[in-house]
Amino acid sequence: MKHARGPDDIWYGNAVFVVASTLHLSWGIALLLYVGSDLSLPTLGIYPILVLCSWNKLGSALVLISAAAMGLVAIGRRGMIKFYLLALQQFILFASLGSMIVAVYRGRYPDGYAPSSSGFIAADHVLYLIFALCHAYLLFEVGRGSAKIHSPVVEVRDEQGEIHRVLFRDLAERKGGVVGGRGGFK
Repeated sequence: MKHARGPDDIWYGNAVFVVASTLHLSWGIALLLYVGSDLSLPTLGIYPILVLCSWNKLGSALVLISAAAMGLVAIGRRGMIKFYLLALQQFILFASLGSMIVAVYRGRYPDGYAPSSSGFIAADHVLYLIFALCHAYLLFEVGRGSAKIHSPVVEVRDEQGEIHRVLFRDLAERKGGVVGGRGGFK
């Protein structure tokens, strides 16, 4: 699959990562504003991070801000480093999606508010589902591209005994299979 690229060879898929970074940064800043307060912010997106950080608002804010920063740094990277930098963003998006699913099932938001129906919660936050799946697909594409970049070169021998250098990832696509490597048996 050929990816659309813009000026300076920047992949357009990075726009999703920028939006995720903006979302996580805004959540982190919101938590920082409430660090000294008794008020809580158990929104669907923030709630799972608060739970994982034992309701520590400062810790949760730092996790969210770190995810945002890592996502922005990832834009200028390629290969596995980009994949690893985006993994925390993906985790947070799936945690938020899980929070939405639980809220729809229970029929109320994490703060206890119960709207007239579960369908309202689903319709109100369907963006979590769409966004988490889009981010997951693009992260998969980053990982797939990284596998191509980081695939080792191996030497294989064909049926005629000739040695060829191929990428390890391409071995499965070879017609006729693999007979043996260097020093292998025919």
